[in-house]
Amino acid sequence: MHRLLAHLTQAMPAGPTQSPPSTHHQDERLRGYGEAGIGRLLAAGGGVILGRAAAVVLGKDRGFHVRLDGPAERRAAQGAAVEGISEEQARERLRTADKARTAYVRRLYRTDPADASLYHLVIDSTAMPLDTVIELIATAASAHKAP
Repeated sequence: MHRLLAHLTQAMPAGPTQSPPSTHHQDERLRGYGEAGIGRLLAAGGGVILGRAAAVVLGKDRGFHVRLDGPAERRAAQGAAVEGISEEQARERLRTADKARTAYVRRLYRTDPADASLYHLVIDSTAMPLDTVIELIATAASAHKAP
C-alpha cells in the first residue's frame, strides 16, 4: 500500500510589528495560511492532512476524515512507546497538543474538533495495535464513496 503523509507546518511570521494587528486580522491570516496549505496539497494530488482543521475546512463532501482518539492516559502511554520518550514527557506533549488543537479549531472555526459528526470514522486508536488502526483506515477510505 502506498501512503503519502504531508505535514502542513507553516508558521506565522514572527517578529515585532509597528502596531499589533487586530485579533480578527490575526485569525484571518492564520486561517488563510492553514487553508492555503490544504489547497496546495489538494492541487498536488492530495494526501493525508494531519490537523489544520481539515475536516472543517473540507467538509464531509471532500476527503475522508478520521479522528484518532482514546483515553488520555492510554494515548500518552502509546505516544511514549512510539516516540521513545518517558510517559511524563508524552503526557505533557499530549496536553499541549490537545489544548492547541482545540483552541485552533474553536477560535478559527467556532467548532468543537471532538464533534464526531465532522468525521467519517472515529477510532479509539489505543484499543488495538496501530497496524490494525492503519488497516482499518485504509480499508474504510478505499470503501468510502463521496456524496
